[in-house]
Amino acid sequence: MALKISRGASAPSSPNARIITTLPDGKICDFIDQKIRPDSPEEYVRQNIERRLVLELGYRPEQIAVEFRLRSAAKAFALTLQSSPKGVSTTRTTFS
Repeated sequence: MALKISRGASAPSSPNARIITTLPDGKICDFIDQKIRPDSPEEYVRQNIERRLVLELGYRPEQIAVEFRLRSAAKAFALTLQSSPKGVSTTRTTFS
């Protein structure tokens, strides 16, 4: 069974489209960044949230960061999902 994955709203015949023939057992393809990730209950929840942000709430994939890191003067924090307001793309920011 072939799985067709296209980036964003690209048509399947676009140059950004790629075809993965199979995914290894225990792996899934991330909805936002198209990276292959380990399948886990937490990842399943994150994928559902990513799909809902894009398909139901109208966010663009560029507005969503996966595995986003925040740094402060004392400590680094990891967010598994970060979204920005509509019209603003995600950027990496250092807090002090």
